[in-house]
Amino acid sequence: MPIGAKSQDEVLHVSVSLPYRNPEAMQVFVNSVSDPKSPNYRKFISPKEIGARFGASPAEVKRISDYLAGYGMKVHLVADNRLAILADATVSQAQAAFNTSIEEFAPIQGGMLVGPKRFSFTTAPNLPVSINKSAFYVGGLENFTQPKAQSALTPSQLRTLYSVSAAYANGIQGQGRTVGISNFVGYRLSNVNLEYSQFNLPTPSGGVTKNIIIQPINGMDGSTTAENAEGDIDIQTVLAVAPLCTLIVYDDGGDSDLIGTLTKEAQDNKADIISESYGWFSGDPSFYVAAHNQHLAMSAEGITYMCASGDQGTTVIDPTSKNFTPYPDEDPDVLIVGGTTVGVNGAGVRASEVGWTGSGGGWVVSTDPFNQLPAYQKGKGVPTNIPYRLVPDVALDSDPATGYQIYVQGQLQAGWGGTSCASPTFAGALAVCEQQIIAQGGLPKNSAGKQRFGRIQDLLYSFNGDATVFFDVISGSNGTLPNKNPSNAVAGWDTVTGWDPVIFSGFVNKVLAQSGGPSTVTFSPTSVLGGTSTVGTVTLTAAAPVGGMTVALTSNSSAATVPSTITVNSGKTSATFTVNTTAQTTDTTVKISATANGTTVSSTLVVQAPGVGTVAAAPSTVTGGTAATGTVTLNSPAPAAGMTVTLTSSSTSVTVPASVKVAGGTSSATFSITTKAVASNVSATVTAKHGTSTTSGSLTVIPATVKSIAVSPNTAVGGKTVVGGTVTLTGPAPSTGTTITLSSSNTGAATVPAMVKVASGATSGKFTVTTKAVGTTTVVTITGKFGTNSQSGTLTVQSPIISALVLKPATVKGISTTAVTGTVTIGSPAPAGGLNISLSSANMQVANVPQSITIAAGKTTGTFSVSHVGVSAQATISITASSGGTSKSAVLTVTP
Repeated sequence: MPIGAKSQDEVLHVSVSLPYRNPEAMQVFVNSVSDPKSPNYRKFISPKEIGARFGASPAEVKRISDYLAGYGMKVHLVADNRLAILADATVSQAQAAFNTSIEEFAPIQGGMLVGPKRFSFTTAPNLPVSINKSAFYVGGLENFTQPKAQSALTPSQLRTLYSVSAAYANGIQGQGRTVGISNFVGYRLSNVNLEYSQFNLPTPSGGVTKNIIIQPINGMDGSTTAENAEGDIDIQTVLAVAPLCTLIVYDDGGDSDLIGTLTKEAQDNKADIISESYGWFSGDPSFYVAAHNQHLAMSAEGITYMCASGDQGTTVIDPTSKNFTPYPDEDPDVLIVGGTTVGVNGAGVRASEVGWTGSGGGWVVSTDPFNQLPAYQKGKGVPTNIPYRLVPDVALDSDPATGYQIYVQGQLQAGWGGTSCASPTFAGALAVCEQQIIAQGGLPKNSAGKQRFGRIQDLLYSFNGDATVFFDVISGSNGTLPNKNPSNAVAGWDTVTGWDPVIFSGFVNKVLAQSGGPSTVTFSPTSVLGGTSTVGTVTLTAAAPVGGMTVALTSNSSAATVPSTITVNSGKTSATFTVNTTAQTTDTTVKISATANGTTVSSTLVVQAPGVGTVAAAPSTVTGGTAATGTVTLNSPAPAAGMTVTLTSSSTSVTVPASVKVAGGTSSATFSITTKAVASNVSATVTAKHGTSTTSGSLTVIPATVKSIAVSPNTAVGGKTVVGGTVTLTGPAPSTGTTITLSSSNTGAATVPAMVKVASGATSGKFTVTTKAVGTTTVVTITGKFGTNSQSGTLTVQSPIISALVLKPATVKGISTTAVTGTVTIGSPAPAGGLNISLSSANMQVANVPQSITIAAGKTTGTFSVSHVGVSAQATISITASSGGTSKSAVLTVTP
């Protein structure tokens, strides 16, 4: 009943919860880092990264912080994940800020106070419109929401029962691992000293309890408040299994503010594993969402959070039951630990183990948005027709009848039990397992240097009840499920024991068998021509287990193909595979990944486009103005679509096309090279380029020179005929023209000009050959010269040709004294020194002529006398004049 207003000056510890900016994206991320099949597996992030990627905006956080400070509250934590703000406020400040009033209440019976006083707001907290969308839950304004302890113990034989003893005996006792406890009650660390002494536990560095860190949430220390067995149980059960771990007690100090505690744990990000032994009920659904948001954050950080399933069987999930504590049983991001009843002999060896009647199990029927069957929750025996989170996930001994021994109030007491014992025991055992797995390279560091399992449920369910990991409990029951069916332990998963007790040594072996994931994937060589192959090597973090390890391979480009899987043989740390490539038009960087056991490593391989091997011109020396043929040759065949190679020339005298295409599957292509006429030698570089591949070839362009000298006609009579000469070049003349020097081998017979110029662009030039009269036929060589090159042609200069021979008279009496005169006419004047004409008579006895006559220089005729004698009969006599291979004849008739 209400007993009055709460003191206005009393300090409250307030928590204000903020929503995720994108809750769906956050859930997808957490699922991916928790899924052993995901490439993102165990790539955990920090609280600041959570805030930056998924949390409320800095402006929203500041607006709420300023609002609280504006009412005089002392903000002592703005969580890095931007999901909560913790502040201290007086009652009056809280009432003003949240528009409510806070009163005290007390259970009174017969006028007597019969229980502790409580306080609560009398009207729901109300925030201004400007921030009520950013702050959806306010905690710390009431303490009616109390955790319900699930009583717990640690049996002395526990390490043997669940296969932790061998590791423990070998000194693996939690060193290097940090376990957290969410605590809401008082305890005494002096009980820990008694536990270490009684059970002969190894002493931590610095002494017993020096490995325990008390982390107050709101400045209160439970070790100084009234002792409650639950706090002692949680601490002692962890340390009984992992006595050398670092144990952080996240100490609520009695405020019962779950949100504040979870916020501090997520902000701290120091515990690898956290155990909680409480169940929660609140009439405000926002309370559950606020708690779940913090659990999502811890999953993203890689923290493994677990909680007791409860000790009232299926009534823990029955809203009609006074034991109804739906949270965190309904949260998929919390490992829920149920209970068994176990029988052991004196050495701790299992004689029997069945489902405990008190083991909390089943499902919570609620509309809380996260209370959905998670993707990881599948396997033999897991129902597929229930849409809610199913519990428990695993179970350990919880029945008080089995007799756990715990120090409470300085006394060793037996007969304690409950799933609250199972959860911290599981936490301690998991710490020992992690220590072993890390030592053998099975739990690599993430980018933040953390070696954690994170949300371990995904991994446990992936084992699908493996008999080497779980002891299958197939008997026992814990009540009636919401669908009215009995809740019984059966083969596989069930709502009494989940996947059943864990055989922790088997868990270590299983994880190690799966955790030797790839550490690197490399290639030799790291860059290859498309169409060739290279060798890839996958290296594991540890030797492959018995049976080998299958590694999945993927390529992000068709430029390089890899086998879908390779197997690293048992005991080996690496295996090789062949990477085949295809021809590419451009250099292509391919990402090739190797995945095994949730670990993915990648490396890049450069698949090169065919390089330009050579470029050459044929011929390599050409006369300017003429063409050559270029050939580009690749160092490997072009891809199917062909490959275009760009071309350039270093000289304007040499022109090449802008590009040439090498047909697919071939290695070369030709192109035309055109040149311009040049006046002197030009050395040009032709460059072929594709991508970063470049090569060059040279071409020498030389000036056109004399190809031939010709005269027409090539035979002429000296002094009479003017002959045309033609000089022909090997190519066009340059813009300045080409001057050819000329010479005659006999200027007495023929003369030429000193030079002839071939006009720009022309390939020939004309000149005149002047002949002179010669006494005998003379062959003259006409030579044209350019530089060191010369060509010649010949001209035959003939002596003058006898054009006529006339005898006067042509008939004469032989006995007469009539003089007969012969006249020889030549076609051109006689040369200097005259022209000798040979004469002959067919009958020298009748008609006699001189042996020769000479036509005087410059003259065209010459005469001679023919003497004759009498004849008895008429005689016809041929008189012939000859010179230079020509002759003329005349007939003299001599009569009686």
